[in-house]
Amino acid sequence: MITRQYLDFMSRIQPTAVILTALAVEYDAVRAHLMDTQERVHDNGTRVEHGRLGNTPWSVAIAELGTGAVNAAALTTQIVGWLRPQVLLFVGVAGSLKDDIAIGDVIVGTKVYSIHGGKHSPQGFHARPEVWHGAHRLVQTARSVLRDMRDDVRGHCKPIACSDAVLADDESSAFAEFIQRTYNDACAIEMEGSGAAHAAHAAHLNGLEALVIRGISNRAAPDRHEADASGARQQAAGQAAAVAVAILNKQQPYLASPVGTFSSDVIGHLHTGENEPGAICTLPDQPLAFTGRTTEIGGLRGVLRPGPATAEPGPGAVCAIAGLGGAGKTALALHVAHDALTKGWFPGGALFIDLLGYHDEPLTPDQAVVSLLADLGIHGPQLPPTPDARYRRFRDVLSRRERMLLLLDNAADPTQVAPLLPGKGKHQVLITSRRVFDSFPVQQFRIEELSPEESRRLLAQSLQPDDDRMSEEEQATDRLARLCGHLPLALVIAGAILRRRRSSTISAIAEEISAMGHRIRAQDGDQYGRQHALEPVLDTLYAHLAPEMTRAMRMLALHPGPTLGPFSAALLIAVPVMDVLPVLDGLTAECLLTAHPNPRHWKMHDLVRSHARASAQQDAAAPEAPAEARHRLVIGYFTLGASAMTYLGGEPISEHKDFFHGSRDLALTWLASEHNGLVAAALWAADRQARTETRQTAILLAHILRRHLIHSRAFDDLLRVSQAAWDGARDLDDSGGQAMSLDAQGQALHGLRRFEDAVQKYRQAMAAWELTEQEHPGGILNNLGLSLRQCGRREEALDAYLAALTAHRSHGDQREEASALINIGAIMSEQDHPESAIPLLAKAADLFAAVGDPYGEAGARNSLGVVLTQVGQMRSAYASLEHAYKLSRSLNDTCGVGLATNHVGVLLELQGDFGSALEWFKQARDLLRAGHEWYKAGDVGCNAARLLRAQGLDATAREFWADAAADYELASASDEAEDARRQGQL
Repeated sequence: MITRQYLDFMSRIQPTAVILTALAVEYDAVRAHLMDTQERVHDNGTRVEHGRLGNTPWSVAIAELGTGAVNAAALTTQIVGWLRPQVLLFVGVAGSLKDDIAIGDVIVGTKVYSIHGGKHSPQGFHARPEVWHGAHRLVQTARSVLRDMRDDVRGHCKPIACSDAVLADDESSAFAEFIQRTYNDACAIEMEGSGAAHAAHAAHLNGLEALVIRGISNRAAPDRHEADASGARQQAAGQAAAVAVAILNKQQPYLASPVGTFSSDVIGHLHTGENEPGAICTLPDQPLAFTGRTTEIGGLRGVLRPGPATAEPGPGAVCAIAGLGGAGKTALALHVAHDALTKGWFPGGALFIDLLGYHDEPLTPDQAVVSLLADLGIHGPQLPPTPDARYRRFRDVLSRRERMLLLLDNAADPTQVAPLLPGKGKHQVLITSRRVFDSFPVQQFRIEELSPEESRRLLAQSLQPDDDRMSEEEQATDRLARLCGHLPLALVIAGAILRRRRSSTISAIAEEISAMGHRIRAQDGDQYGRQHALEPVLDTLYAHLAPEMTRAMRMLALHPGPTLGPFSAALLIAVPVMDVLPVLDGLTAECLLTAHPNPRHWKMHDLVRSHARASAQQDAAAPEAPAEARHRLVIGYFTLGASAMTYLGGEPISEHKDFFHGSRDLALTWLASEHNGLVAAALWAADRQARTETRQTAILLAHILRRHLIHSRAFDDLLRVSQAAWDGARDLDDSGGQAMSLDAQGQALHGLRRFEDAVQKYRQAMAAWELTEQEHPGGILNNLGLSLRQCGRREEALDAYLAALTAHRSHGDQREEASALINIGAIMSEQDHPESAIPLLAKAADLFAAVGDPYGEAGARNSLGVVLTQVGQMRSAYASLEHAYKLSRSLNDTCGVGLATNHVGVLLELQGDFGSALEWFKQARDLLRAGHEWYKAGDVGCNAARLLRAQGLDATAREFWADAAADYELASASDEAEDARRQGQL
């Protein structure tokens, strides 16, 4: 199924770094570090070599540009636009300007001066320098690298001067003295860095980070060639190349995350809970083209404007904007929202979420609240386990924040937004929808098409200032606006047509759109309506796009998720990621895509998407293209998903390749950035219209996603994906696939704390597995035991664990054997047989260590410490807990550290050290709360409360009981919460 062709294609899906050099000696020094190089040639003849940089995520391109800043600037601009790198390094040699900067040293440019330019006056020459700063992340990485390399390289992070002058005689030595006097912090001088830095600065807003790295080959003096001739140039180039390679080895690429923009080197690190108090804004940028709506703006401002500070808080105001698709509801909402933030009406900021009401897969409220919690800093393992607990957590967090605006965009109906309302209090909600919420208690605003004058203004905003066509063709402009139905979306795209076709008259473009409309009207008859005004405008735009752009648009419209990233776009179009970014930028310029708040992601209006999909289906020249694009996407997701799962404890699949080159952070970041697309593609397993091989791969994708979805606590998504996989496996008569899908459904239900339902799914999974005539997989039995134990059915749980242990041993699966041993040990301990549990837990810890699973080992050491404490082996217990504590700290596992801390508190309490025990309990509770392990935090709070009561500190104990009750409530453990409250009242 996974062909070598697809693996070769996937190997190109890597973040790119470009290393530029001026001289052959510099080029050769860098190239020596690359593997599997291939030459690529730009249309105008510029050549680069692409290769891999060892065991790193980077794809590296190197180029030799020749000397001179102007030349460097021109070629750098071209190469950056061509290859779209994340990182640009200019590597080469330079001359020293300081006595303490020796030949062979390496300078990393914190600043790069362009030293030419200035003004002669009677008082002398006044320099007017330009300066570019090295990218902060790269400079920080360079400082770390130079510390690591101090035994081999003498490095400095200092400013560099750049001049086209060659310092080769006594006169130029005087010029060097001028440089030292005027730019006295510059430590080296070279010829190209400012040109590269200038070009890189222009691309900085698109995420490019740049750095100049120079090896010192001579001193800025007349005898400079003597040093070069002695081999110093080769040495200096080699040292600079080594530093550049070391920086890339340490610098992880970044990817866009649904939660916001994260550097991959912080994903997976210790997270201590919600964002700090202060303004949070996840609003997209204001629309570039917006006009009119004066009445609606005034009405909305009146609703959103805060009342007197002394006013009693009442129900949070909710208002809604209704109107046709493409009428500019979102643009109006964003215009008003940004205006309100500017005026300081919402000091807590604003949260935005697109509910995708008219998408293939509209967001459910349960999915939406997960996204909103993520914006507030609560995501992944920190999420409460159940939807009800998440809604409570959401409202609880909002209740402690200053006044915020919640913008719920593109809602299909009231049921999609009702659970997301913050309730009584200071916050306000703004909803956009195509329907009027007349059955919902909101202040309703309805917008229609723009007026003719407003339409003209919107078209004018799309044109260049020197474009006089509208003033010369007023009647044609009015006709064009009418043909667009006076709908902002159609008008904005019509404006893109006018920009593209500068030499065409507005009359000619209007006539073309009219002809397109007649053709569509003839096909649709009476069904043609005002909203259909968008179709002839889009058809007219497509008619003049390059064929490859039209094809790309049609293929991108097949993406099942709400946003497009470069990776998924490259798969759909079948080009490398480095080649897809210009396509996405081009379609954005045509107003067919819009930039998403997350960098390097794009959105497509659902009306534009529907039109593009319909066009793809009607394309007689390539009828199979949509099916092939969908298959490429699901194959790509499966291939990289399987690679990423190995970083969450999954086993490598056949034909496995590590596309993340040993970087767990990069793998987890990629999973987060593609989460929605991965889930949506896995749902194709149930799509009977999809090709059989696509459905088969989607079923496999659903199975490999299981670990990611459990790790991120996306249990609702896991349930949907596994149900789709079961549907697909049933249709394809795949008993093994059905069994695995039912097992995954059980895990999803267990995560949602629907334990009895989970037991039923596991029983069904076992029955399905029997049809395969294979032994029962131990994983299903182990999972069955977990849910039975939660239901209080310990004897049945023990039977399931023992059967799982036998199955895992027969298959030689040491990791799963260790998991079964831990579960059996837990049952033994609960049934008052702790001595029997000790060897089982010790064996489990050793097995986890043997297979290199530190998470599993930490859990086993924790459990072993608890049981050793029960039997009075305090010294051994402390050693085991200390081991677990250190492992969890090294993994930045907040929950694991909290559990070990709690167990140490129990040990100290048993030894009679009550004061220390209480401090450990407090630390453990805070850690577990930070990890949003509310149930466990409640347990720890109860431990502390009992200890305080035993010491006669009843008042403080009551506070701890109350806090424990609140923690249990957040975990949806109502019985435990009520018991804690009752204890606090005693």
